[in-house]
Amino acid sequence: MKTNKIMISLLLVLSLFLSLTVSAAEIDLNTVLESALKNNNTLQAAREKLKAAEMQKESAETIMNSTLKGELAWQDEELTDDGDIFTTIEYSKFLAESSGTEAQLDKAELKYYIAELEFNKKREEVLENVIKQYYNLLKIESLVSNQKQAVKEAEAVYQDAEKRFADNLITKAKLLRMEINLAKNKEKLQSIENDRIKARDQFALVTGIDIAQQSLKDNNLIKAQADLQFKKDDLLKLAYQNRTDYQIQQLNSDLIKKDIQYLKAEDDPVFSLRGEYVFEDGKITTSLNSKYQFNLSGSADTRDQNEKYISLKELQLLDESEWKVTAALSYEFSDGGQTKAEIKTAEAGIKESEINLENLESEIRIELLSLLRELELTKNSLETAAKNFKRAELEYESTKSRYQKGAVIESELISAQRLLSDAERDLTIAKYEVQLQKTEILAAVENIYKSFKAGILGGESNE
Repeated sequence: MKTNKIMISLLLVLSLFLSLTVSAAEIDLNTVLESALKNNNTLQAAREKLKAAEMQKESAETIMNSTLKGELAWQDEELTDDGDIFTTIEYSKFLAESSGTEAQLDKAELKYYIAELEFNKKREEVLENVIKQYYNLLKIESLVSNQKQAVKEAEAVYQDAEKRFADNLITKAKLLRMEINLAKNKEKLQSIENDRIKARDQFALVTGIDIAQQSLKDNNLIKAQADLQFKKDDLLKLAYQNRTDYQIQQLNSDLIKKDIQYLKAEDDPVFSLRGEYVFEDGKITTSLNSKYQFNLSGSADTRDQNEKYISLKELQLLDESEWKVTAALSYEFSDGGQTKAEIKTAEAGIKESEINLENLESEIRIELLSLLRELELTKNSLETAAKNFKRAELEYESTKSRYQKGAVIESELISAQRLLSDAERDLTIAKYEVQLQKTEILAAVENIYKSFKAGILGGESNE
């Protein structure tokens, strides 16, 4: 009976362990980025802004829509059963061959492209933030693990000191020193765990993922991408292809050119060609001008010509003269050179954009070269941290062995333990600093989303 109870207890413990193991699922960086693209509030807002720009573009394109109008009138002046029907039909169409109309449509298209670039920029910023949060959490989790090990070591030393104190081998002051060392390690662990809570909240905010019941998978990208080389010339080429600010600067110049085209189109003379065809019961009128604006209208009358009412006044005019001559003169006052001045202003804006573009190229070059130098420094720091950790590890093991033999005092052991803990922390930080620096470079050339879609985050950066 006792054996059965033991077996049942073991099964319960095993089932509980398995349930905890299953619930703590691991998620990798690709899964995190996919979730961020779907759930990040900042990106959702940017996506809605892009939709609004698309609707504005479609609204501008309605200038090409045709217009068809119809009118029907019923007249019965004598209040009899007989009546008159008068109808008018009109069709109009504005063709995009007009230079002014074409400029308006092109401007709407360019503005949409700018909105799309701004959305892509926002997406790059979100992904950069997510990657930083991801590796920051991995770093903190590693620091927590390291500090827990340091606490265990301090607890072991303190327990050993308690035994030695009980045997009158050490003084009360030395025991207190061990207790203080343990307390400091526990305080440090609590501080790092507080950082972890904050980091998890921030991670949930940018990704929509609560990792309370999940753990992040460390893909060890440092070793996997040890052969990854960032080439200066290729990075500059990528920056000019991908950088949103660089492309928007170019598009702004194009927008100004379209403004000039539109302003000049307003000054173009307009010549019209009109035609009219009259038939017995109505007429058709058509017109086409040099701006390729076409209009067609027609009217029909159901009354017979000999039944049409002619006023006495009209009969008198017909008797007096067989000819009727009309004349008109129009004169358009100058706008005082306003349009010409606006064109000159826009041309100056183009020159300004060209200068700004050259300056931006120089700034991008300086930024990338600085990031490459920083990457080299972080790599050197990682190598130094790895060597320092190995040295601290060997020294601690040696000091611990000598302490157990009574060859060194406890203060030397505490110092060795502290040096090992600090070296392990520095190695952990240096490890993730390298990957974060690579992320900075990808962000500088706005290549995060493309490399993510290619399935090799940080790879293909020298494509």
